[in-house]
Amino acid sequence: MKSFKIKLTSSVIMIFIALAMLIVGIFAAETQSIKLNGTVNFDIKDKCLYVQDVRLQESMDTSPYSLKEQSRFMPGYINENFSLNLGSFTNNYGSFALYFDVINLIVDNENYEYEVSAESSQSDVNVEVILLDKNNSQIDYIPKGSLKPEEITQSSPISATINVAISTTQSATVDLSAITIKISQYSTPITITVNENNKTMGTATGGGDYRIGETVSIQASLNSNMVFFGWEDENGDIISNEPNYSFVLSENSSTTYTALFDNSHYENDTNPTYYTVDIANPNDDGGYHFSIGADFESIFTDTIYFPSVVNIDGINYLISSISGGAYDIGMDVSNLVFPSTVKSITDMNIYSTTIIFAKNSKLQAIENVNFNSESLVLSEIPASLTSIINVTLNSTTIDSITFEENSKLSRVELTVYSYILNDIVFTSLEPPTSVNVEFYGNLFGNIYVPDESIEEYKTAFSEMSNKIFKLSEYV
Repeated sequence: MKSFKIKLTSSVIMIFIALAMLIVGIFAAETQSIKLNGTVNFDIKDKCLYVQDVRLQESMDTSPYSLKEQSRFMPGYINENFSLNLGSFTNNYGSFALYFDVINLIVDNENYEYEVSAESSQSDVNVEVILLDKNNSQIDYIPKGSLKPEEITQSSPISATINVAISTTQSATVDLSAITIKISQYSTPITITVNENNKTMGTATGGGDYRIGETVSIQASLNSNMVFFGWEDENGDIISNEPNYSFVLSENSSTTYTALFDNSHYENDTNPTYYTVDIANPNDDGGYHFSIGADFESIFTDTIYFPSVVNIDGINYLISSISGGAYDIGMDVSNLVFPSTVKSITDMNIYSTTIIFAKNSKLQAIENVNFNSESLVLSEIPASLTSIINVTLNSTTIDSITFEENSKLSRVELTVYSYILNDIVFTSLEPPTSVNVEFYGNLFGNIYVPDESIEEYKTAFSEMSNKIFKLSEYV
């Protein structure tokens, strides 16, 4: 929570307002008659702030008095048009003040603080806003409240007072509708930290202070002949594989991002040690093909990260397809991570316990791939995946397989060798149009599908229709 920059006692505040009125009054040649009409405009989201009372201070010689007690105001939400019935009065200062006692509400389970400013479109009228807490000390923002709209009562404690000081240099009719009180959502700045796993391989930029709702943009720049795996958050998860990554900051956003770089180990010959990138033949989508070499996995320890970007002689190449050729991968590695940039994975023989597909994956096809493990875990299958062709799952135990919501899967050719295959969960309303699944094992879990699509799925998976159940029954 942002600390208060200035704290003043109620007496100091009153002196400040009185001095402001007096200074304006010095310029007045005669006693001024102030007439009022219209209603003050508020620029704010509906039903966020509730006005408990409006108080009027006609001059520095008087104290604010309640309009509610005089039945000249009815409590309500601040964005409504108040019938304030201020009338007219005469003073020697050409200025007066309104005090709006407000309650900050929780609306749609959102709770914000608010900054307040004011402006007047009437040329001979000036307006200034001071925020006060319940002790009449000056504050920088209206603090978070704790009540929901339906919990408001006449005795609910106020969150803050919006003091609006209005002045004019001559006798005038003050049009309140020319005055706009701007109230904007405010949140304490959150510091986003970016760094690199190795500063000699590249740089990360874009950190700083941001507020909730603002767009954060972070950038990773590779040095020559390096690779980029992605942005890792403080929990060790790959948040994005895009070197230039933007997101809207929320209360649940990560605050630390590390750019993961490594040596490229690039070998541009007919018998690559680690891998090759076919820079001469870009894919149709503008990315490039990545082929595994015999020693590719030797550069990793616990987790194999396929790169999303490879820098070769100072030029970045985006990786959009991966193949393994005749090489096995992951024999001594627990985790294998495919980046979000990759659209096709082909011709691979994988030995790894956990297969991870990055968030916001663009993956469309998996073809001629064998997944082998004593206990196999597949992370959520990307919604972008359209075809699984000639894929084998070979494991004693296979964890539950879940397809992301709005899955676009249309073709499935899958062979499963497993003693235990746990449940398969489909969230898409449309089942695959082409299905050929062969299962060899002793125990096969159930297939859970959207309730309204159960008959379509039973038709698509006709040989397993007795295993298909409604998603609402999935625990």
